[in-house]
Amino acid sequence: MIPKQLQNNEFHFVKIPPREKGPKTPDWQNKYFNWQEAEQWLKDGFNYGVIGGYGGIIIIDPDAECITKLIEEKLPQTLTIQTGSGRRHYYFICPEIQSKIVFYDKVEPPEFLEGETHYGEIISFGSQCVGPGSIHPKTEKEYKVLKDIKIAPVTQEQIFATFDKFLHPNFFGKKDYKNYEDGWKNTDDLIILEVLKRFRIPTEYRGRQLQTSHPIHGSEGGMNF
Repeated sequence: MIPKQLQNNEFHFVKIPPREKGPKTPDWQNKYFNWQEAEQWLKDGFNYGVIGGYGGIIIIDPDAECITKLIEEKLPQTLTIQTGSGRRHYYFICPEIQSKIVFYDKVEPPEFLEGETHYGEIISFGSQCVGPGSIHPKTEKEYKVLKDIKIAPVTQEQIFATFDKFLHPNFFGKKDYKNYEDGWKNTDDLIILEVLKRFRIPTEYRGRQLQTSHPIHGSEGGMNF
């Protein structure tokens, strides 16, 4: 049965063959099915995937314990699925993130592209995650609900601040920002975390508040901004 948290007509699903992890349907990213259809697939012995992005949903799929630890310590509790291999999937609502984000183990260029290690990813538009109730292809164990609670909302800044050490060095892009004394260029969709990172100002989330030392005045406690 599809968990009640995913019984939302804004979410989209994809059919996956029995005991497999990936869809075989051509152009599946653009073929939308609802949760009722996904539930019927389960009854017929198929697996299904939750497509990211629609309805603002993202799924964090950690491949490393350090990523799991950050999620558990820094982000709010949310619907959590135990996969058939014993790992976890974390569901969040974050409409600002609209493409897949991959975590890596080091971010210092130019060595970054040599021997990079995949530490997990955030599923959004164009990608999917095997849904609870499906059967793992190797272990033949079911994907089960581990934390049966509502899907928590998070902000894009929360995600970036939590995982900034595991993002590609070019993740934030090269925007044409001028020195703040002369005013900013390209301020459309300006992300405050980008500005703080440009000035190498460390950030920390306290609850849902991003706190740091004021970039101009400084702070003895480091949390006055």
